[in-house]
Amino acid sequence: MPSALQIIAMWEGKLRQHMDEVGATDLTPDHVAWLMEHCDGDYYHATLAAQIVLNDPPPTEPEA
Repeated sequence: MPSALQIIAMWEGKLRQHMDEVGATDLTPDHVAWLMEHCDGDYYHATLAAQIVLNDPPPTEPEA
């Protein structure tokens, strides 16, 4: 059985993959809603994953 950290990392990965597929750089309520619809009822771990994505956005290119 996977640990809580492994489960959270899995949902974080799925959320980041979804955001990459739609070309998003910032987490929006629509992305969180997508995750909640696809998390198989695991709202607790999915919510924690969304918080990680919110607090750790993808790196941006430095301005020249």
